[in-house]
Amino acid sequence: MSWLCCALYLWESIFFKSRNTFFISKKEDDAEALCERTHFMFTKLPPFFQDFIKVDRKQCFLGFSNRSQITGAPQGEDQTRSQTLSGLVLDEAVYNERLGPTIMASIPAIGENGRITLLSSAGPSSFADIVFDRF
Repeated sequence: MSWLCCALYLWESIFFKSRNTFFISKKEDDAEALCERTHFMFTKLPPFFQDFIKVDRKQCFLGFSNRSQITGAPQGEDQTRSQTLSGLVLDEAVYNERLGPTIMASIPAIGENGRITLLSSAGPSSFADIVFDRF
């Protein structure tokens, strides 16, 4: 599922201007892996896409020439503060010890038009509470 989300948010970043997406995972290394996966997909697109839009690749960051960006970050509720987000991907949400506070802190950054995507395997956690409407 994380590959699919990377592809969907890559598509959105290419075709829509000024998108700001955050990938949050357990550790910074995992968030970097999501950014690397997304960049890998971009490099496999046909050449006319790569001529159409340029990507600036840095550690945990992809900046697009249309002012869209994808940022990777480790878990924590402070990661999205002072941001205006189009999308937020919380990868391996079952292992995020601060999932509830992270979501609550991200709601003002997401606003009415943004999207929060939670990805995870099954397991008892705040993620299960959200899935079964016990949040």
